[in-house]
Amino acid sequence: MVNNNCEHKLKSGGKKGKKAGKRKIDGYDFGQEAKNFVGKSIKVNRIERQLSQAQLSKALSEYDHISITTSTLSKIEQGKRMVSDIEIIAFCDYFRISANQLLKMK
Repeated sequence: MVNNNCEHKLKSGGKKGKKAGKRKIDGYDFGQEAKNFVGKSIKVNRIERQLSQAQLSKALSEYDHISITTSTLSKIEQGKRMVSDIEIIAFCDYFRISANQLLKMK
């Protein structure tokens, strides 16, 4: 039987704003790590390919016509900037990995 209930219960500690407590979805506690697993994954993939941030930034511009400056890439890797859907696709295409691999939380 397929469960069509797509509701996820996002729970945050009692605090409001940027310093909210740990996040839970369907009982799984992401803690503070939930904030930047995409950025960390991008950094890991970049380093595995022995690319500097400047090289990756230039390659994305030439490869997918995505304008991500070195400064922006640094902010993404540090979790100071969110990654848009189109940017996730560009990273996946460039690294030749699936979105599942990029979004893996390990």
